Amino acid sequence: MVCLHEIWREFGNKHLSILLLLSRMQNDVRLIRVDFSLRREVFFVVVGAVVGALIMIIPKTILEVGMGLPYYLTWIAFGHIVGIYSPASIIAGITIHILTTISIGIILGIFLYKSGILNISKLSNGLIFGLIAGSAVFIVFFIPLQQFVLVPEIVHTMSKVMFMSQQEAARHISSNFLYIVVGSAVTHLVFGVTLGIISSFLSIKFGSRYRCSIHDISFSRIDSYQKHEELVQGKTPIQQKRILILGGGFGGIEVLRQLQKAFQDDVSVDITLVSRDNFFLFTPMLPEVSSGMIETRHIVTPVRTFCNRAKFYEANIESVDLENKQVLITHAVGKETDPIAWRSHVLKYDYLVLALGGETNFFWNDSSSQVRFHDEKHR
Repeated sequence: MVCLHEIWREFGNKHLSILLLLSRMQNDVRLIRVDFSLRREVFFVVVGAVVGALIMIIPKTILEVGMGLPYYLTWIAFGHIVGIYSPASIIAGITIHILTTISIGIILGIFLYKSGILNISKLSNGLIFGLIAGSAVFIVFFIPLQQFVLVPEIVHTMSKVMFMSQQEAARHISSNFLYIVVGSAVTHLVFGVTLGIISSFLSIKFGSRYRCSIHDISFSRIDSYQKHEELVQGKTPIQQKRILILGGGFGGIEVLRQLQKAFQDDVSVDITLVSRDNFFLFTPMLPEVSSGMIETRHIVTPVRTFCNRAKFYEANIESVDLENKQVLITHAVGKETDPIAWRSHVLKYDYLVLALGGETNFFWNDSSSQVRFHDEKHR
């Protein structure tokens, strides 16, 4: 039986350091929580593919006009492939082009999500993905389609539209073979770049959220999260500007939304929201709830769904110290061991937003006051 001392001597401190480093890296990876879905990623790539398909019409038109061909020749050929020989063949050809692009976008989106090769929430990765996607579509899809399906149909269509024999049309296509290949490659690269930029922009704006489990905040871009990890969680953390919002009603939530929009990827800003309720109530629709037209869940939204870039405390505000720039809050539920110490919590701030709302004034109406006292007693 080999003892631990012999193992230590055999492998040495270097191998142990590598194991410790790998363990630390695994722990760091587990701290990142990615809020993303297959449906969203595929949708973003499909939108990018459709926009790319529309943009690539421009270089494709320039290519065909440069060869002395009608700009609508390819679309007529597409329509003829599916058996449409009427004047609507142009519309049918463009429709086939868009539907094919959507199918390619779905395939690329599923591949991107399942493989996890590139994270398109970073623009440079989106461009790389677009270039790879455009090249792959050109090599795997377009070249076989061009060689075995599209060229024979274009030759046949040229003989009908341009009033030339099929032999002359075939010679015209073969004499411009290199021009067609290079032009088609450039066209598909334009398609890929457009796809990458659009899908990356949508992913940054509306897509993935990289959430830090330590500070309970999230970023829309992976490089912003890495910057946060370096500057805020590093050995010498920076001094952040602290914005504290008191109140989770219409005012507080709207301020939160605007601040998150402005400072989404600014790691030097720390945003915190405090509300006594963990839900946002859309009060204008309360009458519809009482009448039974809608359910209560339709007008209630958890506050945490708004707090992507902000920390949230469900607590009561006990005091506001404007001179020392700090707020004392108390939690509704505390630990049984030391409830007083647990319940009290001090939040320091640099900028304070007061959005606490107000109390209803019943103007000394005794019956209304009794109802209010009863509600507060059983709250």
